[in-house]
Amino acid sequence: MDYTSLFKNSGGKKSKVGIIGATRGYGYTLLAQIPKVELMELRLISSRHTDECVEVLTGLGYKKEDIIICGDKEQVKSAPSHAVLIVNDYRLVLESDITALVECTGNTAVSSEVSADALKKGINVYMVSKETDSVCGPMLNHIAEKHGTVYSLVNGDQPRNLLDLYSWGKVLGLEIIAAGKASEYDFVWDPDTDEFTYMEGPEKPHENIPGLKEVWHYEGRETLEGRRKLLEKYMAVISADLCEMNLVSNVTGLVPSDRRLNYPIAKISELADIFILEEDGGILKKTGVVDVFCNLRAPDEASFAGGEFIIIKCENETVWELLTSKGHVVSRNGKYA
Repeated sequence: MDYTSLFKNSGGKKSKVGIIGATRGYGYTLLAQIPKVELMELRLISSRHTDECVEVLTGLGYKKEDIIICGDKEQVKSAPSHAVLIVNDYRLVLESDITALVECTGNTAVSSEVSADALKKGINVYMVSKETDSVCGPMLNHIAEKHGTVYSLVNGDQPRNLLDLYSWGKVLGLEIIAAGKASEYDFVWDPDTDEFTYMEGPEKPHENIPGLKEVWHYEGRETLEGRRKLLEKYMAVISADLCEMNLVSNVTGLVPSDRRLNYPIAKISELADIFILEEDGGILKKTGVVDVFCNLRAPDEASFAGGEFIIIKCENETVWELLTSKGHVVSRNGKYA
């Protein structure tokens, strides 16, 4: 899709954005980018820490004289149209003239209440709080449909990116066997020194594990079992992964591959040999699933960076011989990619 073409006939109409829970993480990146986006303008921030909001905004180049802290409904209503409003009570957000609400609090009680009310009032809602969407995303979507508004996950976050990849595959008529992502932290092993590093936190736990040499090259499920035994103490089911895959399941109907997902320790090049049916040498007992893997790589190899993938069925031998020659990740038996 050419986004520049999509917005060419917007008539200059801008999205007036309100953000709840904005000063850190995704919210901060959005505050930094909005001034550069032609068809968006920041209208309001809701945060309990109003002084921190002012500090963040001025640090990003917003003019201090254009920032107004509002403590009640009347102040919100009477604020100049060009000002950026800051409120410490999320219930004041909907008293403003925003057209888009971005929810970043991670607080399910707050975000579900304000999102439902916004959708009923004609304000589109863009949900960053995966905790909220996993609990009541389908309900909020029904409210949006009823009131002619938009309820959506945000592009750039892993669940939405995976949904985009999934929908692309479905539109092309591909049979999708599995959809998933890499977990947040890489397993990095140096074949020259046997040094293993787990990429989490500033200290990055590490140790010498020469035994990984025996399972470095993928030979089948026994390779995965060997890797897991060697790295068992680094294995963890991460709640964010489960939550994000829940979001994808809500939209697509794909189901979890296992109660706690499989989390194989795998290289990117092995995915099409692993996330396939057991009868074909993989780990799946059924198709149409979501799953997560731990990215195993050498220090000089690029990370998957928590990125997304789909596994599809190869149906035309000639087509997939061509794509294999182009470097696509295709299973050894040629049946999956």
